Amino acid sequence: MRSKNKIVLFVIIMVLAIAIISTFTISFIMQKENEVSIASEQKDEEKQIYDTVISSASYSADPTVPDNILNGINRHIVKIRVISTGEAKFLPTTEFYHNPYNPCTPIEIEVLENLYGEPIQPVDGKIYISGGDIKLSNLITTLDEVDTERLGLNNLSEEERNSQYMRYQTKYSYDVQPNNEYIVVVAEIGDGLYKIVDEGCGIFINDSFEIMTKVSSETILRNVITNNTIEQTQLVQKAIEKKVDANTVKKLINQNKEK
Repeated sequence: MRSKNKIVLFVIIMVLAIAIISTFTISFIMQKENEVSIASEQKDEEKQIYDTVISSASYSADPTVPDNILNGINRHIVKIRVISTGEAKFLPTTEFYHNPYNPCTPIEIEVLENLYGEPIQPVDGKIYISGGDIKLSNLITTLDEVDTERLGLNNLSEEERNSQYMRYQTKYSYDVQPNNEYIVVVAEIGDGLYKIVDEGCGIFINDSFEIMTKVSSETILRNVITNNTIEQTQLVQKAIEKKVDANTVKKLINQNKEK
């Protein structure tokens, strides 16, 4: 009887402990999300946003599913610390990238660990993510006269063009924060440039529940957009299984051209 009571008491204690930890975890996550929200609001106050362009990007597969962001060539999984972010700009056309319609935000990083793929060596220590705020004076240099007039930019003074920004966003946009650590899925797009795959869908953080409980040595990652979790080793294993070699892709393209 005493043994049975001890088991019941142990179960009750474990349930209470899990409930307390879960409550603390939810509170911790909400606090982090609030900090990001506040940082974003402060960013808006510092910048004058002229207008916002919402990109209706089409995806060949649902990017909220981890398997899908690993499709494609030259994928890497990297643990980084963000040093700073800059003003958005249009990336040059490379062998694996061409998008003259949406700018990308440069993210200065420190590479903490290469989890999958060859060690990345980004130009100027920066990777990129789609979207962001581009200064109007820089945006105008990429537009023709028709688009400049359509956006009403031809009516702005030089001072207004130099002090206001156009914001580009997608449904999966996410603002990384300086000094924070992330695990990101990036694609090498050529010329030493690396870009985070599918905006926030390609960004993960260490799950706070795993960190606090230390129940397992396995690192659990939480996606910043979906809040879905996945084991770090599982994400890496999926990348290995889906690895597509760039040379193989080129060979297939050339074979199709010859047919």
